[in-house]
Amino acid sequence: MQQHQGMVVEELMIKFEFDCRILDHINSWVAFAVSSRMKSLALDIAPTDYFGHTDQYRFPLELLDNGSIFQLRHLKLSFASFELPPQFSGFPNLRTLDLYLLRVSRKDLQDMLSNCINLEWFSMFRCHLNDELTVACPLSKLLYFRVVHCRITKIVLNAAKLKTFIFYGRLYPVDLGDAPNLKHTFLDFYTPVTLEHALTILPKVLPSVQDLTLRASLKMPLLMETSCKFSHLKCLDLWLILDDKEVDNILSLASLLRAAPFVETLGMNFRVFGVPHHVSEPIKSITRCPHNHLKNLHITGFSGTTTQLEFLVHVVESAHALEILTIN
Repeated sequence: MQQHQGMVVEELMIKFEFDCRILDHINSWVAFAVSSRMKSLALDIAPTDYFGHTDQYRFPLELLDNGSIFQLRHLKLSFASFELPPQFSGFPNLRTLDLYLLRVSRKDLQDMLSNCINLEWFSMFRCHLNDELTVACPLSKLLYFRVVHCRITKIVLNAAKLKTFIFYGRLYPVDLGDAPNLKHTFLDFYTPVTLEHALTILPKVLPSVQDLTLRASLKMPLLMETSCKFSHLKCLDLWLILDDKEVDNILSLASLLRAAPFVETLGMNFRVFGVPHHVSEPIKSITRCPHNHLKNLHITGFSGTTTQLEFLVHVVESAHALEILTIN
């Protein structure tokens, strides 16, 4: 580091397992990054076995002066914590923010994000606020937003240019504002999701989505009708965990197709728990709803149950433009 003092160093990555005994060394490296006016700083110091560890590195934001704050474009913090110093003005030119195992208060994170007006890429992984995250100022340039395994009760932000949203976690309210450019969404819910929620809430949260992957344990009532539509959805990939009760009502999934009239590619991935009920009686049918745009249907986990066959027959007979049918 001493050999590079006074030289232009644009990127610094610090990568090893955190040990509080070398805290002074880490602080000196961060101070070097500040003095060098770096554009990219990555602090990747999470232990391999991080469960039970509460001694995260305290990232010294107070060391950053206006010059270093203005220069920073990319910031990654893992196994760290921070508190905003008084009169913190944010990172006006920050493009990417990657947070992993970060300990921070709701207010400090919200205030920091509200002052990252040029943020384009934002990821949170195992950052437990145990509270809601509401960003008051619009993130008008945000294109990519990922939330993975975070204990949060609610997310509210305004990201008009958002294109990709990735979420792993428990089901809780998410409001992305008016995001007309949102194209790709991946949702993996730990908690069961009702078909009613999928049909009434998701189209409102994701009105412009074109490519949707949904992984969940789905609770399905009888066939539902809804006025909410995925009016731009073209690719739907469902990964469904079904128990004995739900496996008898797979035909209700036709409601999802009715809510997505322009789907061209449909993937159905079944994971069924319990003893499958194979076809032993005439299969049921429901009123057909034409799926005039569906061209590709791919089903995995097909075990030949009565309701799986009912759903398959319904879709195939309603999709006159179907070109590819794959069943595994």
